[in-house]
Amino acid sequence: MDIAVVSGLVLVVLIAVLLLARVPIAVTIGLAAFLAIAVVIGLDSATFVAAQRLTAGMNSTTLLAIPLFILAGTIMNMIGLGDQRGAK
Repeated sequence: MDIAVVSGLVLVVLIAVLLLARVPIAVTIGLAAFLAIAVVIGLDSATFVAAQRLTAGMNSTTLLAIPLFILAGTIMNMIGLGDQRGAK
């Protein structure tokens, strides 16, 4: 059987099993993808690739802006900058 078919079967079966076991969707997709990659390139290489992709995914200016806007709003709320009671 072709390696792509085996990888696809591992992916589909594992997603179905984990969803039936009521595992959160994000964990299900991440674990299934990791194990499908491990079938193709091996466990050691899959671990390295997963760590590299996670690090590269967090190195995004756009994604970093979201928590920083939330932090700025929280700070402004804490110091009363957004308070409308004193406005004329």
